[in-house]
Amino acid sequence: MAQLQLIRGKRETTFGEARFRAIAPLVELDQVPKTQRFPRLLPDGSRAWSATQIVAWCAKENGLCVTTIRRSLAAFRRGGEGTLERRRRADKGSSRFFSRRHAAAVFAAYLHLAWRPGVRAVHQSILRNREWLGLSGVRLPCYNTMRAWLRTERRALAPLALEGQNLYRDLAFSEAYRGSFVARKDCSE
Repeated sequence: MAQLQLIRGKRETTFGEARFRAIAPLVELDQVPKTQRFPRLLPDGSRAWSATQIVAWCAKENGLCVTTIRRSLAAFRRGGEGTLERRRRADKGSSRFFSRRHAAAVFAAYLHLAWRPGVRAVHQSILRNREWLGLSGVRLPCYNTMRAWLRTERRALAPLALEGQNLYRDLAFSEAYRGSFVARKDCSE
């Protein structure tokens, strides 16, 4: 077990280098003239009679799916070794739902910063008031989306909360009156 932890903790290569190593026999195959490609001797000593057999061998040897090997090879052919590296998503840390629906973003930020209920209560308030917010025919965000968006920087949510204070004060009071959430504004008094 200790040996596994040492191997797992030691990072020898990047993700792209590991992917390239997985498709290396296929890349070598591309460099050989078509008439001389098969039969092909694989690194373990076995023979391959088609590209499909080499793809299956690469997948088995590297513990990957055949589809992953094919996609990696297509990416390599399209753009070289750099395309095998993982990329950070462009929209990471933001919510497409809230960026498209300003009313829901304002309402959620206002509830979260002004009333400070739990994330569950904010989520349920949006679900309950979907028609009022103009979200009747829209697929609403799940709890985890709501939680991730509300955990963004407070400075980013503050302007939305100020706008919501003017627009949704009456609706927030009705939510509080309903007992949907308990205000935890200042418990020290």
